[in-house]
Amino acid sequence: MKPRGGPGGAALVEYGIQDHQQVQINRREIHQMNIAHQQSLLVCMLCRFYSRNRPVFRRKGVVMRVLVTGARGGVGGCIVDRLRDTGVAVRATCRHPAAQRWPWAETVAGDLDHPHTLRPALDGVDAVFLYSFAQPETLPGLAAEMRAAGVRKVVVLSTIDTTRNEPFVEYNKQRHLAVENAMHDGGFTTVCLRPGAFARNAIRFWANQIRSEERVRLPFPQSQQAPIADEDIATVAVHALTSQQLDGQKIVLTGPHSLTMREQVEIISQAIGKTIDVIEIPDTEARVLYGRILPPEYLELLMGQWAFEVTEPAVVTDAVERITGRPATTYVEWATSHSDAFTENSPATARTDT
Repeated sequence: MKPRGGPGGAALVEYGIQDHQQVQINRREIHQMNIAHQQSLLVCMLCRFYSRNRPVFRRKGVVMRVLVTGARGGVGGCIVDRLRDTGVAVRATCRHPAAQRWPWAETVAGDLDHPHTLRPALDGVDAVFLYSFAQPETLPGLAAEMRAAGVRKVVVLSTIDTTRNEPFVEYNKQRHLAVENAMHDGGFTTVCLRPGAFARNAIRFWANQIRSEERVRLPFPQSQQAPIADEDIATVAVHALTSQQLDGQKIVLTGPHSLTMREQVEIISQAIGKTIDVIEIPDTEARVLYGRILPPEYLELLMGQWAFEVTEPAVVTDAVERITGRPATTYVEWATSHSDAFTENSPATARTDT
C-alpha cells in the first residue's frame, strides 16, 4: 500500500485486494467514516450508561411496586418516607404495621419468620428491601415465596461484620451472610448494604441514662466507631431499589468520621445543651447494664467489639457521598436533629425493625 497524488491535490491510498484489483478511497472519506464510527461508539456508550442508571419505575406500562420489610424500624421507616416522591408504588410490611403513619402507602402485616404470611405483601411486587433478621431456617421458604410472587430484585440490609474476621463477629457475620447468600442463590438481582455502627444506637444504649442521670456509663470510652445515620442508609437503599447502578454490589456504608464513644457523648451533650459525664465501668458491671438491652449473643458481640475498637480507628468509606452525590451526615448533624430523644421529657426509645 502506498500513497500517491490525486485529483485536486487530495491524497489517495491504494488498497491491495486478493484478486489484485485496487480500490482507491479518498482520505477525506476515511476521515468521515472514522467520525461516524466514533459517533456511533459514543451513542452506544451513552445507551449503556443510561440503561445502568435509569430509574426502573415501569415494567410493560405498569408502575413499579416496592415492598419495604421492617417498615417500623429506623431504616425501613426512612425508606418508606423517601420512596414517596419517586413515582413507585410503595407497600410497607412488618408484624404490626401502622397504617396511619403512611396514609399514601399500602401497609400489610407479615412476619419474616413465617414466610407464607408475606404472600399478600409480595403480590405484584418488583423489588424488596429485606430487613435481614429472618431466621436462617426460614430463608429457603422466604426466597421461594418471593420467586413465586415474581420479585426481581432484593436489597438486603446486612452488616459491615460480613467483611471482618475477628472471632467476636462470627455470629453476626454468619447470620447476615446467610441472608445475602440465600437471596443471591435464589436468582434475584441482589444489592447488599453493609453499614457499620448505627448512630441510632446512642438512643438505644444511652438515652435513658442521659435523661435520668445526665451521665453515660461505658466499659470502653475510647472505643471508636464511624456512626451512620438511618437516613443515609435509606437514601442509598432507595437508589438501589429504583435504579440498576448498584446491582450486584456489596457496599460498606459508614458515617464520615471515626469517633470515640467519649467524643460521641460530648457531641450529644453539646446538642442538648447539658453536661453529660462519662463514667468508665468494669466489664462485669457493663454486662449487667447493657444485658438489659441486648440478647446474650449480641451482648457478647458488642463487648468484644468495643474492646477491640479501642485499638484502631473505625473504617470510614465515602460510599454515601459517591452514591447519593452529597456528604454523609456528620454525628453533629445527627445529634442535633435527634436531640429530643435525649431530653428529659422525651419518651424516646430506639425503634426496632419489626
